[in-house]
This record gives sequence, structure tokens and C-alpha cells, in this order.
Amino acid sequence: MPHSPADGILAERKAAEYLEQKGYRILGKNVNYPRIGELDIVCEDRGTIVFVEVRYRKDKELGDPLESITKPKMRKLIKAASMYLAGNRLEDMPARFDVVSVTDLGIGHIENAFYGDFI
Repeated sequence: MPHSPADGILAERKAAEYLEQKGYRILGKNVNYPRIGELDIVCEDRGTIVFVEVRYRKDKELGDPLESITKPKMRKLIKAASMYLAGNRLEDMPARFDVVSVTDLGIGHIENAFYGDFI
């Protein structure tokens, strides 16, 4: 069953709070590059820029939210991350892609969920 936009907003808020509790510093939320893609959360973790994709599902009946990230979505995230790094003059910083899944049962976090050379 589809979820409402409010569910997605709440999931992103929960994910950001979770990451802050883990010691991540939030640099941006919903960073949008038209015709390229949107970065749900951008943060810094011990000197590494982390691009976080947040996925929400009520439960895991239709599979884990992490499984819903397709190859085309990964490519868009990689392009948007490249734009963010270049626009903020952070090209020399280490960077990675994490995924945070939010369900009504809890939060899951996968560091280095995929790599920038995935394309």
C-alpha cells in the first residue's frame, strides 16, 4: 500500500535524528538538483561526506526498504552527489553512500551501501 508524503517526511526526520545520535553532523536535507536527483540527507561522519538515501515502508511485507533502490536510482544519487561535492568544493573529501531504512518496527542503517563507481 502506498504511503503518504507525510510518512516520507517523518521517516527522513527519524533518520536524521538517528544519525545525529550516532555522532553524524547533518550538512543538508533534501538537496535537490533538478533533472538529476535529490539527496535526502548529506552529513559528515569523522571526516567523510555521507550521502544518505532514506527508505520508508510500514513493514517488511513487501520486502526490505533497502531492496527498493534500483540501479537507475543509484546512478541519479551518484550524479547528485558529484554535483554537491563540486558545488561545495569538497571533491577531495572522502565520500560514501549509506542507506537508512525506516519501518514502523525500527531503523536499519547500511554504511557503504553502494559505491560511486557503480555506473
